[in-house]
Amino acid sequence: MALGVEFASVVVRTAVADDALPGGLDAFAPTRHDYIEDEHLFRTGFMSTREADELAAHLLSLGLDGDAVAVEQAHGPLPAWLRRGEIGGHRAVWLAGQDPGRLVRPLQSVILRGPSRLRDAVTAMRAEEGIEIVRVPPGEHEADHFEIEREGALVDLRVHHPDDDTIIFWAERRQERNRCCRADIELLEWLGAALKAAGAA
Repeated sequence: MALGVEFASVVVRTAVADDALPGGLDAFAPTRHDYIEDEHLFRTGFMSTREADELAAHLLSLGLDGDAVAVEQAHGPLPAWLRRGEIGGHRAVWLAGQDPGRLVRPLQSVILRGPSRLRDAVTAMRAEEGIEIVRVPPGEHEADHFEIEREGALVDLRVHHPDDDTIIFWAERRQERNRCCRADIELLEWLGAALKAAGAA
């Protein structure tokens, strides 16, 4: 598989990181907001090169081999173990010698808006095979909150009603589940497409 990259990204070989980091990737991944991984690499992204360089330096200070950590920017140099290209219109990186295959997008959330008649769009998704929807009891002044599950994947969906004519859908994956990012991102993409098909935009 290949990892989508944007702006400045720190890309690391997962096998090396899992051995070197305290607690391995199971401890590290949930601490990073913009984390994605495939079978060979993980990526975490930043809006600035300075922040990316700081994370790379931090990883090296924890004992990672410098040959296993790269800061990727558009048109910037890459180590010999990393390849870069475009997949489906998205800039991506993958481990050298491997087929890039499918893209893991750096997708954290989906926000869509639509008319209030879309209130029933969430419950209608229960008819989809493999989809489970659990309503979370809301706190005071909170939006309607649903857990959307499919074959081990999980995303949260919050439904806001700012006025009588508008509904806002905010779906996001959970940071503590970053090691499950591939399945959760696929579910997030499916959910966004389903809401758009119902009339959200």
